[in-house]
Amino acid sequence: MNRHWGFLKRLGPCLLGLAILGVLLYQVGWSEIARAMAAADPILLVVALAFFIPQVIVMTWRWQLIGATARPISFGESCRMVLAGSSLNVILPSKLGDICKGLMLGDTAKQGLAGGLGLAGLDKLMDILGLAAVLALAGFFAPKPETWVLLFWLATIAGLVLLVVLLHRAHLIEPLPRRRPLAALARALNAAIEVRHRRAAWASSLALSVVLWALHIGQILVFCHAVGMTAHAATIFMRVPMAIFIGLVPVTVAGIGTRDGALLLLLSAWDPKPVIALVGLFCTLRYVVMAVLGVPAILSLGPTLMNTLRAARRRKADLDDEAAPVAQAPRSQNDPG
Repeated sequence: MNRHWGFLKRLGPCLLGLAILGVLLYQVGWSEIARAMAAADPILLVVALAFFIPQVIVMTWRWQLIGATARPISFGESCRMVLAGSSLNVILPSKLGDICKGLMLGDTAKQGLAGGLGLAGLDKLMDILGLAAVLALAGFFAPKPETWVLLFWLATIAGLVLLVVLLHRAHLIEPLPRRRPLAALARALNAAIEVRHRRAAWASSLALSVVLWALHIGQILVFCHAVGMTAHAATIFMRVPMAIFIGLVPVTVAGIGTRDGALLLLLSAWDPKPVIALVGLFCTLRYVVMAVLGVPAILSLGPTLMNTLRAARRRKADLDDEAAPVAQAPRSQNDPG
């Protein structure tokens, strides 16, 4: 029963996202969407798809810099980890597949499995910082927004500054707490904080995160031009990141449905809804393409990942055995005392 319930919990967000997307597309009109797609510029569509190449290179380079604080990683291995995480994003909400890159580091990380997960969490945080930075910069050049959009933009800037300050002032946790869950969390945080102490890796990772999201939104901008959108480039660079942030809310898988609804809300003042719906579908297609590219990586790294998880379970069982109280043997009558 529990197994079936777990399966339904994983399937639920996927079905919910598809249901929301289906309702939105039905309201917009399938025939209008098809006509808008037929009128798209094929050359610009190819250019938009070509953006995947520099995106993968930048993601690979950033993960190589971050993961190298645990153990040396070749560019090829880093690329496989990135692509494998992209495949897992399709079945896990809020792009949590990226966190699995930490498991792929294995137990060779200095802080163990928890340290690897901490580095993956930092990589994910870098994504948030990069996306927030692009949104914040675009807001200075975009047309005057509505009040709630302006508040969203100001909140993004405040959150960006707060995160950077907190990361800058964070210190290693020593000594580690005695409780195992807290100790694992401390090791994860220490692994992430150690990256900050390597100034070259830290600065390069932050810069690459901004470049990466400029490439992501630039790819969507090219697609917008391909389908004939007329919104200003700064408007796209400001409002598409807002929709992506809304899509990160862990309600549906990969933001399907929630991100599409946000795009329709944020861009309907500039362009027809069928064109905006196509942009939302392209955003989903981006995840699908990355997932397909990551299938060979999943197959090659799968055994390593499973061995790491088995080793972690064995180690946990050993620690549980050591912590179990040892039953004292009854003393004989000749024993002193």
